[in-house]
Amino acid sequence: MIKAFIFDMDGVLVNSEEMYFYRRMEFFNKIHVIPDSKQISDYLECSNERVWELLVNDPIRREQLKQQYFDYQKQHPINYKNYINDGVEQFLKTLQKHHITMILASAGARTDIVGMLNDCKIKHYFNLILSGEEVKHNKPVPDIYLEALDKSGLDKQECIVIEDSKYGIQAAKKAGIETWALKPQNYTVDQSQANYVFKSFIKLNQKIINENFE
Repeated sequence: MIKAFIFDMDGVLVNSEEMYFYRRMEFFNKIHVIPDSKQISDYLECSNERVWELLVNDPIRREQLKQQYFDYQKQHPINYKNYINDGVEQFLKTLQKHHITMILASAGARTDIVGMLNDCKIKHYFNLILSGEEVKHNKPVPDIYLEALDKSGLDKQECIVIEDSKYGIQAAKKAGIETWALKPQNYTVDQSQANYVFKSFIKLNQKIINENFE
């Protein structure tokens, strides 16, 4: 029996991966620097440190540009409520109604996670919130999902992870947890290791109701 859903954030609860990517590319274009990678798929589910390693190979130049980008970010803030995926809140309401534990386990920084939860007004649904930057190893290493199991006291057989990226799916599978993947609408990502792939939370909500709560 399902007792908990563990959610990734970017690309799952909010369609933010594209927004992050284009904001970075606009920054580099503005300062007339060519990033070392222009492929959105390279950045999915990466820690901030890894993102910058991919953007700028040279470590000295990387640190200089990171500081510039920090200022650029403050001038171009995100309002996450404009990016919440269709059907997300209804799905969370369904789980809450049936006393299903909800955990957020994102590779991103806690400041970004909290910002999203506050913007979208969905923080109250989650029993536990974890950041991949606060565990020893970020995704695709399974640390964050093992931490979720440890802190919640749940067994892996009682949980389902919802992910979108290859790294995220790998992390959840390495933790031994059944993993479902939300298929992106505007870009392609390898989700072949997922147990189940779905196209929207609207359809997933109906599936869960039909199969578990009727």
